[in-house]
Amino acid sequence: MTVNATAPARPRRTRGIEAARARQALWLLLPTLIAIALVAGYPLYRTFYFSLFDANLTSPDQRTFIGLDNFWFTTEDGVAVGFLQDPKWWGR
Repeated sequence: MTVNATAPARPRRTRGIEAARARQALWLLLPTLIAIALVAGYPLYRTFYFSLFDANLTSPDQRTFIGLDNFWFTTEDGVAVGFLQDPKWWGR
């Protein structure tokens, strides 16, 4: 009688492989995500920056800093708030 002694099978390290693949995917996606953030984020930043100034297109060098007055004006006017509250406007 012969006994075939085999060593028990080692458990597979799938978690380590899955984690490595996830890290690799992140590193491969990172340049694209940075490019998208710059392409989308820079114009948004510049738009907000320009909204803080009172400028004229005929003389762009002459601008005055007004801060958030552009935004407060729309809320004080009542027109901007009024069309948001008007149910007829939302039904169009």
